[in-house]
Order: sequence, then structure tokens, then C-alpha cells
Amino acid sequence: MKFKYNYIIFMIFIILCSLSYVIAVDNNQSSSFDDNSYTTIITNDNNDYQKNSIIQEKESSNIASTSQKNYSIYSTDNTQEKPEKEYYGVGNFGSNVMSVTIYEISNDKINPVFTKNEKSVTAEYTENNNLTKDGINKLISIVNDFNGIMNSYNVTQKYLFATASLRKIDNTNEVTDNVLNSTNLNIHLISGEEEAKLGFEAVKYTDLTTDNGVLIDMGGGSTEVITFFNKTPSQVDSMPIGSLSSYKEYVSLEFPNETEIKNIKIRTQEELNKINFNNTFPFDDLYGNGGTLYTVRNVLTYLGDISNDTYVIPVSKLDSLLAKLLENSTRTSEIISAVDNSRINTLLPGIVMTKEISEYFKIQNIHFCKSKLDEGVIYRLMENKKDTEKENQSNSIIDYNDVVSNHDIPVTLNNAYAVINNMKINVTHTVNLLKANEAQENNPANDSKNNINDESDAITVSDNGAFSLTENSYIPAAVLAVLSVLIASVVIYRKR
Repeated sequence: MKFKYNYIIFMIFIILCSLSYVIAVDNNQSSSFDDNSYTTIITNDNNDYQKNSIIQEKESSNIASTSQKNYSIYSTDNTQEKPEKEYYGVGNFGSNVMSVTIYEISNDKINPVFTKNEKSVTAEYTENNNLTKDGINKLISIVNDFNGIMNSYNVTQKYLFATASLRKIDNTNEVTDNVLNSTNLNIHLISGEEEAKLGFEAVKYTDLTTDNGVLIDMGGGSTEVITFFNKTPSQVDSMPIGSLSSYKEYVSLEFPNETEIKNIKIRTQEELNKINFNNTFPFDDLYGNGGTLYTVRNVLTYLGDISNDTYVIPVSKLDSLLAKLLENSTRTSEIISAVDNSRINTLLPGIVMTKEISEYFKIQNIHFCKSKLDEGVIYRLMENKKDTEKENQSNSIIDYNDVVSNHDIPVTLNNAYAVINNMKINVTHTVNLLKANEAQENNPANDSKNNINDESDAITVSDNGAFSLTENSYIPAAVLAVLSVLIASVVIYRKR
């Protein structure tokens, strides 16, 4: 009988010890929780995310101890899933060529997946410096075609822009208004300076291999020039002359003669002197962007003067190329047509201008850029999208007073953030944990007991969004442990 009595006491002891352990472990681990209440970690990380969900545990329920107690609360899913790929469409209405390019955006990297080119309407339908009615109708037709291509790729952003092609004509507003009314798409006019900046944005990510140099983006109606130091623009400007306009102004036949070449050189020098670029610094490298420079490289490749993987040449190669192209006009037409038929009249004036700019800055090497102006537009669109997202996130922050008064949600946190119904709540003061009907009766900001200083404290959120504070219940565990020791002592005493 005595044995059975001792056995029962001993079993009670084992049970109490087990309960003590379970309670202690349960209050240190919050990895499991029911459907109505969740526990979250408070950390020193300042990254806050929005999600229409209840706050959930991050890794544990313990408060990370920091000297400043600058805490933030993580929402259920810290990041909203982004689509693996999205597509942007860019329409570029230049003086030589009009194009639409579809870009695939993935992990902030851009990749052109489709391009279609059309001959510029301003090159064919301009009279008295006005785009004719037929030209406007042709432009509208092309815009509709480009729009259909962008729609077929389900692009998330469309951007149409024009440079000197529409910037320099007299009826610009009439043209853009007609396009907008007919297609519901706006062609943005960008200035020469903005064009230069966008061109540099594109080039600096992919092509710059030297810290200092000169970048030119030669179009049909203008040439953008940028000097840069430490890969940062120094002087940015635009010359109101390009490969097409120099051909129209100075060349009488298909290709320029010696006198016409000299006149193009003089005009280029005059435009550079007007801008008054600092050319005393020994710039050794010129980076060439734009369709004319692309064609120069392709002609050199076609003639076998450079290999397919060559993107840097000495300036002297321009002299030999120009001399070769001026030898026989028939042969020159065949060469250029084989590479890019749309550049037959503009390639040689473009080479002359590039050579003159190189001499002005004392350039030794010319780099052919792989990127183009459109990609600078893409980078700008991506930056604007990120800025908008940040602004929207910032606008969603509300003060705790609004939370208490408008949502009847009592809050107790010091310098913390919480997420309720897609709203990120900025808790700027320590507020008492109150029920809705007690919120107006107390002044919790003055209650020093409300400060969270204990590392064992945790925050829970019920499924209706109300906050409550729980303490890890070590006291019950300690009581059970003491009782277990007392029972064990009785058992040992009775055995004696």
C-alpha cells in the first residue's frame, strides 16, 4: 500500500514537471498559433511593407534588444510578388527613322525583344517647314500600327517621344493634337538637353569603359554632345544640326563634294564654338550613339575593315572610310544600301560631322555604343515607377490618433509600425492598450508602465485587427516547478 502511495505521488511529480516544461517552451516559441491570434517579432529593421493581412510572426516572438528601441513590425508577406517579366513599349519618332521597340523588363534588367522601323514622315512630307496633311495622316497610321504592336505584347507602359523631327517644324502643336485626338496617344516632345541626358543614361550602364570622355548622339536634325568626368555629365548641350539636316542644307547631289564637305565642317565648328565647350582637357575617347554611328560601324564591318566584335576604332579610320566612299558614287550606293538603305544620303555628312567633333576635342579613339536613346527612356520610366511606388507607400502612413479615433483600434508600441487594412500605421508615441470604450477615458501617453522594455514582451493581433500585449508566462511554470520539488522532497522523506 505504501508503495502504491509513493508511486502515485511520483507520477504526479512527473506530470507537473512535464507541464512546467511545456508552458516554458510554449511561451518561448510562437511558431504555432490559432486562426484568430498571431504573434509578431519586433526588430530594429526599418524596412516596412504593406499587405492587406494580419501581422504574422517573422522568425520568433522575442523583441530584439537595441539601445534606441527603434522597432518595426513586419506584415504577413514581407514582399508582394512581382511578375517575373513585364514589357514596355517605346516609340521613337526621329528625323531619319521612326521606330517602335518592345523591351522585356526582368529583375530591373532590360532586353529589347522586338523592333520595327519606318522611314520618318518629316523627311518625306515636310513643306515650308510644316508637316503636310498627308504627312499627319501617315504619322497617325504609323502610330496606330505601333500601338497595335505594343498591345500584342501586353505592355504595362507605353511612351512615344519625338526629338528634332517634330521639335523643329512650325506646326508641332497641330501634329501632336491630331495624333492625340485620333489615337488617344500623346507624342512627348523632348528638348535637346533632355535628349542628351537620356542618351547618357542609356550609355553609362552598358558602354562606358573610361571615366572621362565625350558622348555624342547624332540624329537627323540635331546632335547632342556631353562631356563627362568620373562617368558624371559635366557639360550637356545640343547642336541644331544632324546628319539629315546637314545633307539638306549643304549637299546638292546624292553625296557631298569637297566644297560641301568643307561647309559641313565649318558649320559644325561654329555650333561647337557657340556652346563653348571646354576642350582644353585631353579627352581621348569619344562615345558615338545614334543611327548614323551604328551605320558607320556596320559599313566598316561590311568592308572588312573591322571584325564583328570590334567596338573601338582609332579616329584615323574615319578618314580612310570617307576617302573610300568618295572614290566611286555607284560603289558607295551599293555599299550603303547593303547595310542600311535609309542612310544613303545622310551617312557621309554624319561621318564628316563626327570627324570634326573628334578633332575639336582632340579625340584618339571612337567607341561605338551598343545602347540607344530608347533605353535611356526605359531607365527613366523605371525610376519614375519606383518613385511613384515610394510616394504611394509614404502617403499611406497615418498617425496613431487616426487609428484610435477612426478605427477604434487601441495601440501599444513605441516608435513602431503596424499594418491594418492596407494602411501602414505610424505609431509615434507610446499608447495604452485600451478597449474601444476606454480610449477616451485614459491618457496612456503619460503612463510609464506602457513602455515596452522587457525583451520577453510580444505583440499579438486578433483577426479583427485589435492589438493586445501578452507576457510570456514564466510565473506559472516557476510555481509548478516549486511544487514539483516539494513533492519530490516528500517522497524522499517518506522513503527514509
